[in-house]
Amino acid sequence: MKIILLLLAVTFLAGCHRNSTHDVWVHPEKTQQQFYRDSSRCEAMADGSDRYQSFGVGAAIGSAIRRNRIFSNCMMGEGWNEIEVADK
Repeated sequence: MKIILLLLAVTFLAGCHRNSTHDVWVHPEKTQQQFYRDSSRCEAMADGSDRYQSFGVGAAIGSAIRRNRIFSNCMMGEGWNEIEVADK
């Protein structure tokens, strides 16, 4: 129970912290419409990786990390690069 409360507190505090930068996906030759097409396909691929779900906080964190890695690899495979840009 203490671990769950600690993870919830850390998640809440991380969400409250306002960074002065954020990440965006860019491609030198593709349009915004193509971004939506590619990212939608990559999200579906990443979501499909959770067929064999386990339960528990550790499993949920591992699952989120795995989905993010699959999504990022898919986007990079389509030629997109994730860059950090400063907020205005």
